[in-house]
Amino acid sequence: MTKFRQIDEKIDTTMSQALLKGYENGVYTGASAGFMWQEFNNDPSHTVFYGNTGHGCQDLINQNTYFDLASLTKPLVTLLCLLILIEKKSIQWSTPISACLPVNNTSLLREKTVFDLAAHLSGLPAHRNFWDCFDTNTDNKQYTLIKHIEAEPLQSGQPLPLIYSDLGYILLGYLIECITAQSLAVYWRNTVAAPLDLGNALHFSDPSTDPDNYVCTGQCPYTGIVLSGVVHDDNCRAMGGVGGHAGLFGTVEGVLRICKEMIKLYYGKKSALPIATDVFRRICTRINGFDWCTGLMLPSLDSPSCGQHFHKQSIGHLGFTGTSFWVDLSKKAVVVLLTNRVIKGDDLSGIRRFRPTLHDAVMSALLR
Repeated sequence: MTKFRQIDEKIDTTMSQALLKGYENGVYTGASAGFMWQEFNNDPSHTVFYGNTGHGCQDLINQNTYFDLASLTKPLVTLLCLLILIEKKSIQWSTPISACLPVNNTSLLREKTVFDLAAHLSGLPAHRNFWDCFDTNTDNKQYTLIKHIEAEPLQSGQPLPLIYSDLGYILLGYLIECITAQSLAVYWRNTVAAPLDLGNALHFSDPSTDPDNYVCTGQCPYTGIVLSGVVHDDNCRAMGGVGGHAGLFGTVEGVLRICKEMIKLYYGKKSALPIATDVFRRICTRINGFDWCTGLMLPSLDSPSCGQHFHKQSIGHLGFTGTSFWVDLSKKAVVVLLTNRVIKGDDLSGIRRFRPTLHDAVMSALLR
C-alpha cells in the first residue's frame, strides 16, 4: 500500500469516527466533513457523512445534501464579491459606505469605510432582531433596514473594538447591490459560482429544490414552518432569503471547492476568480492583535476552534448553524465541517467541544 493510500484511508476513517461520536453525543442529527491537502495525490477531496436530515422521513446525509451555511455566507459570498469589486477598482477599502448607500448626513455610520465593515471595526452591534420591523412584502425593505441599522449606537474607543457584526455585513450586501445594480445572489453567481463551475453545490434558497435534499435546522418559533431549505437566520428570512451575512446553502464539496481556490489565490496560482494575489493576501493580515484578519478568523492562542495542529498562518470562519471551514495556508490543507447543531437547541457547548476535536483528529492523522 502506498503512503498516499494509507493517508487517504486514515483520514477517511478518522473523520467517520469523529462524526459518529458527535452524533452519539447529541451534537447534531446530521453532519458532513471534508478534507483536502494540495500536497499529495492530485489534492483529492475526502468527504464523509453521518446521520440524517432531521425531518420528515429523515433521509440519510449524502454528498448531495445541502446544509444551511449561515455566516459562512460572509466570506464565501460577500467578502469574495468585495475583493472582485476592489480588483475592478469599482470601490476601495477606504471608500466611505455613504458613497454607495443612502446614509443620513447626521449618521455616525457616514464616515465608516468598506474596510471598517468588512473587518468588523465599524462599532455596530453584533446582532439585532430586525425581522419584525418591516413588512416582508414591501418594495423598500432594503431602505427600511438601512435606516434601522444606522439608528444603532456605535461603540467607539482607541484602539477600535472588534465586534463581530451581522449588521455590518447586511450593509455590505446592500452596498454590493447598489454598486453592481444586481442582486447579491445574481452578482455572486455570475462572478464566483459560475467561474468556479459550482453548479448548485452552493446556492441561495431555491423554492424549486426538493426540501428533502436539505438538512433541517428546526422550526420557526413565530410561524411554525419547518426550516428545511429555508434559511435559519430570522433577519435573512425576512429579507427574502438573501443577505450579506447569511442565506447560502451548500454541500461539503462546494465549500471545499472555494477553500481550494483561496489557497490558489494566496500563492498566486492560476485561479478562475479575478482576484490578484496581493489583494487576497491583504485580507489575511492580522488586525491589531485580534484573532481576526479582514473578514476571516485566525487561530486563537487559547482555545482555537481549529484545534492545536493548524499553523498560525491559517484562515477560517464559523457559522451559527454548526458549520465551519479552516484553511491551513502553510500546509495547504482544508477541513470543512457542516452540521445542523441548532436543531438540538441553543446550547453551544457541544459544537464548541466537537470542532477542535475533529480538527485535531484529522490533522494528527495527516501529520503522523
